[in-house]
Amino acid sequence: MTNNTLNLSDKAVLVQLSRKRMRTSYRDDEVEGNIRFQYNDESLTAFAHIFQNKINPNNPVRKALQQYDAVYALNKSHTSESHIRGMRILPSNKVFDHMEMMNKAMEQVAKQVPDLVDRWDELVNHDMRCRGSRARLQDYPTVHQVPDMFKFDLRILPLPSHDAMPLNLSPEVRGMLQDSIESAVADVETNVRADLLKRMLQPIQKAVERLAVPVGQKGTRFHGDALVNNLRDAVQQAKDLNISDDPDVQALANQLSSALEAHMPSGDALKHSQTGRDKAKDELQAILDKMGI
Repeated sequence: MTNNTLNLSDKAVLVQLSRKRMRTSYRDDEVEGNIRFQYNDESLTAFAHIFQNKINPNNPVRKALQQYDAVYALNKSHTSESHIRGMRILPSNKVFDHMEMMNKAMEQVAKQVPDLVDRWDELVNHDMRCRGSRARLQDYPTVHQVPDMFKFDLRILPLPSHDAMPLNLSPEVRGMLQDSIESAVADVETNVRADLLKRMLQPIQKAVERLAVPVGQKGTRFHGDALVNNLRDAVQQAKDLNISDDPDVQALANQLSSALEAHMPSGDALKHSQTGRDKAKDELQAILDKMGI
């Protein structure tokens, strides 16, 4: 066990973001029974959905839910995987900025809730009309349930540490607890490393596929800015979240950063230049080859 691993609790914290998302689907027993009878298959199920864009576009409930989900995604993109269910890892020096960013995002969702509450009966009735004769009032949450379905609980917790160990332990129990702590922190380090490598390798693989499409090929759309931005984001995340200074993560981030600077200064250049696409693709493929992918 390296000192770096043992000191990981000084470099990072656990982040727990809990939420209670509004249920937007339910089992339709009548339709399910008809389908099972028709196909003679008891394993078949049928679900109905409420506040769906396909039949009720631009409804404010769906917009609020999308923004609600975006807060969860925001937290995930700025933290790393851990081995602890429901917990993610954040560098200690990012706590203040992370809390500020998350609070702002959560407040944007909270601002929409009073309007939803005021208009709830109207919104439900409109959605029922869009869905047709099978829509039922009991399929929807009541107005009193709405506020709780857009709430978050964000907590920052310490990683396991020897310093937090109780003093009145027998040597045997203390030794078992020390082993457990070291194992837990080592698992964190392993999960962060795997997560950050994956975050870089996946957009590299997707970029290679997109760059292989010839310039001007009919029936295809090339989003160069999105491609480049995804790669840049992956590099930045790796640099920000590499809490154990893993050399493989550092090396891959440096290689990808160099490739971006040399061959992908902008998405617009890739969009119109076949030579640019070919050079960028070859450079990214070389990175994958080094990683054995």
